[in-house]
Amino acid sequence: MKKLLYLLVFISATAGAQKITVKGRLLDDTNTSLPSATLMLLNPVDSSLVNFSISNGEGYFEIKNLSRANYLLKVTYVGLATFTQLIEPKEGETVVELGELRMVQQSKQLNELVVQAEKAPVTIKKDTIEFYAPSFKTKENANVEDLLKKLPGVEVESDGSITAQGEQVQQVTVDGKEFFGRDPKIATQNLPAKAIENVQIFDKKSDQATFSGIDDGQRQKTINLELKEEFKNGFFGNATGGYGTDDRYTGRLSLSRFKKNQQLSFLAMGNNINEQGFSIDDYMNFTGGSQQMMGGRGGGGVRLTFNAGGGSTTGGAQVNFGNRLNGIMNNYAGGVNFNQDFSKKTTLQSNYFYNQLEHDLSQVLERENFFEEGNTFFNQKSSQFSTNYNHRVNAILDYKIDSANSIKLTTTFTNNNAESAASTLSETNSETGEKYDQCPATSSLSKEGKNNLHQSYFRIF
Repeated sequence: MKKLLYLLVFISATAGAQKITVKGRLLDDTNTSLPSATLMLLNPVDSSLVNFSISNGEGYFEIKNLSRANYLLKVTYVGLATFTQLIEPKEGETVVELGELRMVQQSKQLNELVVQAEKAPVTIKKDTIEFYAPSFKTKENANVEDLLKKLPGVEVESDGSITAQGEQVQQVTVDGKEFFGRDPKIATQNLPAKAIENVQIFDKKSDQATFSGIDDGQRQKTINLELKEEFKNGFFGNATGGYGTDDRYTGRLSLSRFKKNQQLSFLAMGNNINEQGFSIDDYMNFTGGSQQMMGGRGGGGVRLTFNAGGGSTTGGAQVNFGNRLNGIMNNYAGGVNFNQDFSKKTTLQSNYFYNQLEHDLSQVLERENFFEEGNTFFNQKSSQFSTNYNHRVNAILDYKIDSANSIKLTTTFTNNNAESAASTLSETNSETGEKYDQCPATSSLSKEGKNNLHQSYFRIF
C-alpha cells in the first residue's frame, strides 16, 4: 500500500513539474500576418514579466519551457492596439495552442485628445532587446546589479560578472559612453537602479564597422544604460559604511554630476575586512598584463599575484577569485570618470583610477611525524606584509572630420609599485623536547620598484 502511495505522489509531482509550450499566430483585421511583434507573458497577480518572444516572418510564435501556471499574454505591435489574453493551461496539457490571434487598428477620437501612456516591459528593436527599468521593482537603495538580476535572460554571478542571452557581457556603457573604462562591474555596482530608464542589450560592432558600414564580423556583448531625464542633468549618488569589533570598517562612495554634454563621476572605497571592492578585471588592467596565474595557498582557490618589476612574485598583493584570502587585506581605491562632448564632431572619454592593497599574513604550522623509534614535532611561524600601489589613466579622443573620415586617439598609462617583507622561524623537537634541528629566523625585504606602461595608438577611418 505504501509503495502505491509513493507511486501516486511521484506521478503527481512529475505531472506538476511538466513544462508547457504556448504557441499561436498573429494576424491583423485584414488577415495579414504580423512579423516581429513583441509577446510578453506576465504574472496575472502582479503583472511582472515572466518570459518574452517575438513572432517570426509569418506571424507564428512559440514560447517553450514554461512552468505550469496561469499567464497573461500581452502583445504589442506598432500601429495596432495592444492585445491581451489570459492563458489557463488545462490539466495534463503540455502544448497550449492559441490559434489565430487578431489585432485591430488603434482607435482614434478626433473631437477630443486623450493621451494614455503605457510602456511595455520589454521591446525588441532589430538586434536590440530593451527593458523598461521601472517595470522591474527593486529596493529603494538598489544598484544596477540588483536591477539586472530581475531581467529575464540576464544572470549576475557572485563575482559581479554578467551573462546575457548565454554570452558574457564585456562592456556596460552609460548613455552610449564608457564608464570608468571597459569594466562592466564598475557601472553596475555603483550606479543606482532608480536612475535607469532603459536597459539595452545588443551585440556591439567594432568601431571601424560602425563608421564604415562594412560588417567585419566582430561582436561584443554590450549593455547600455539609458538614464532617466531627471538624472541626465543633476547630482546623484550613494554612500554606505560600517564599523565593527576589532576596529574593522568598510565604506563606499559614489557621486555623479551629469549634464547634457558632460558626465563627471567619482568613486571611492576603503575597508580592512578582505573585500576587494572593485573587480578583478580592473586589477588586471592596472598591471598592464604583467599578472601571473598561480595556485592558492591554503585558500582552495586560484589567486592572481601582481609582479611589479619582473622580480619575485611573493611580494605582490594577492586577489582571490571568489574565495576568502588568508590573512588581512586592506583595500583602498578611488577614481574619477570624465566624458565631454565638445561638439557634434569632437568627444572625449577619460578616467583615472587608483588602488592600494595591503596584505598582512601570519601563519603557524604544527606537524607531528610518526616513526617507529619515536615521533617528532615540527613547528614553524611565518609572517608576510606586502603593499601594492596602482595608478591607471585612460583617454579616448574622437574627432569626426566629415561623414567619410574620422580620427580616434586611444591612450592608456599604468603605474604599479610593490613592496614586501617576510620572516620565518622553524624548529623540530623529539617527544622528550630535545631539539633535532632549529632554523634561525630568516627575513627578507623586497622593494620591487615601479612598472610603468604607456600605450597610445591612432585609428583613422
